[in-house]
Amino acid sequence: MTPLLIAAAAFLALIIVLWLFTTHRGALTRLLTTLLALGIPLILGAIAFAWYNWARFVSVTETGFSYALAGPNLRAHLDELFSPAYLLQNAYNYLANPFIVKATFPFFYPLRGLLEPVLSWKALPEIYSAQAVTGLLCAVPFAIFGIVPVALILKRVLGRASSQQQIDIPFRWITASLAGAFLLAFAALLMFFWAAMRYAEDFMPALLLLSIIGFWQAYRSLSEEASRRRAIAILGTVLAGISILIGTSLALSNLISNGLL
Repeated sequence: MTPLLIAAAAFLALIIVLWLFTTHRGALTRLLTTLLALGIPLILGAIAFAWYNWARFVSVTETGFSYALAGPNLRAHLDELFSPAYLLQNAYNYLANPFIVKATFPFFYPLRGLLEPVLSWKALPEIYSAQAVTGLLCAVPFAIFGIVPVALILKRVLGRASSQQQIDIPFRWITASLAGAFLLAFAALLMFFWAAMRYAEDFMPALLLLSIIGFWQAYRSLSEEASRRRAIAILGTVLAGISILIGTSLALSNLISNGLL
């Protein structure tokens, strides 16, 4: 879903530019050279991407997305590809859809996403579909730590953060950029008519980085409470281990089901 990442990439670039203007005040030459160092690779990458699209599809704006819509009658539903009507359904599939445990290796197997409406009285557009997908809360429970840095930023904005919860300035920018990139990519997928586990690649890197930062911040904030700090360390280690185990098993089961192993 490369086209959906453009908004996230643009947001990250914007955050970096804002940070540069904030930290390079009064140093115009340094600001300009830094902006050039940031902008030139992005511009060259955009040109190369457009050139590739033109060479393959004879259009700089065509990324192959239209050609992927080759299923039956999809062309007749172009106005339903993205819709708020899918938000709740996709939220369930991407966050809470369970896996099953079997007696055969690799033991953990994904289930197909829920196709019946989450709200029985609210019908879904007929083109909605879902492949095998395991919700983040089931497959990657460590991701719950991603809430911590966002919560700390919000508490600081609202003036409710304690002295122990003050966030280093660089981490404020990092948290804002990662949270924005995650939300933009995730929100786009929530409104897409098709749910699939592979699409999680669009938002998982930002979410996992946020979770790692959140785990560290939660641990650091309890520096004067040894028992709670130990509990956070154990909880984070256990959740990380479970996430690695289940995530790897689900990936292997997918390869096996597709005859690649």
